[in-house]
Amino acid sequence: HILINPKFIDEIDHAKGRYQSIHGEIKASWQRTNNGDIEYSVTIPTNCSAQVLMASGTKNLTSGSHKLTIKHSDLIASNLFFSDLLASDL
Repeated sequence: HILINPKFIDEIDHAKGRYQSIHGEIKASWQRTNNGDIEYSVTIPTNCSAQVLMASGTKNLTSGSHKLTIKHSDLIASNLFFSDLLASDL
């Protein structure tokens, strides 16, 4: 089972990453839209499942490619911005 807990940096508009697990490649990327929402894409390897911790709650995903939209208002309400997390740790 894969646990994904995305954090979004307020100062950038997109990011992507990948990890080669023993079960296959896990990929995640995000891009900020013009209205401030986040378009989040994640790929889960075959025969695996994942939980993505989102502002609106946990999303359970099966293997394959998935696209999720995170509303800007949910980001602000849940403090999912990475820069806010860093500031609170000081």
